[in-house]
Amino acid sequence: MAPSTDVYTLENEIFRLYATYVTIVVLKMMAVALWTSKYRLQRKVFANWEDLAFVGEERERLRPILNDPSLLRIQRCHLNDLENVVPFAVLGLLYVATQPSFNAASLHFRAFALSRFFHTVAYLTPLRQPSRSLAYAAGVAVNCSMAFLIIRSGQF
Repeated sequence: MAPSTDVYTLENEIFRLYATYVTIVVLKMMAVALWTSKYRLQRKVFANWEDLAFVGEERERLRPILNDPSLLRIQRCHLNDLENVVPFAVLGLLYVATQPSFNAASLHFRAFALSRFFHTVAYLTPLRQPSRSLAYAAGVAVNCSMAFLIIRSGQF
């Protein structure tokens, strides 16, 4: 099938689907980053001396804290998002160019988004393993599937 010149427009229902789901997972990733900031402010857990300015007069008795277990958990969750959402965004964009069926694209994009939401819940709750590992594996499987289909299409 010859590629359409309007693959990357919102008139293309596959691209619109991609744009929706990539926006959802990026917003979720940003929410985890905001959660980190909220935690730092609420618990007064700052990594840098200059950040102690946020606590006003208390800053004289506080010191930077680099090893708060709860904060490190949130940061690892955010890092895991970065390691998975960025490849999804790139691969999803290339996958759209292969002009997949709506159902196939929908399955890929929704499965990835669900896996990332569940991964975040499993990481931050925390849920017992293998909950988090299965959510991670599902997201990786989606990315690998899209990568395989992109390469197989022969368009790239």
